[in-house]
Amino acid sequence: MKLIEVVADAGHLDTLTGLAEQYGALDYWYSQTVEDQRRSLRMLVDDAK
Repeated sequence: MKLIEVVADAGHLDTLTGLAEQYGALDYWYSQTVEDQRRSLRMLVDDAK
């Protein structure tokens, strides 16, 4: 398994969750928006991906 973390502007949450689905993430979760308007998304993917 691999854990991938992506940090981006909070307005890109739809794009980030779309990436997780596109790459077949087994699970993903995201943080709350922080004071500088960033969000992180972590996705768990199979090693073969």
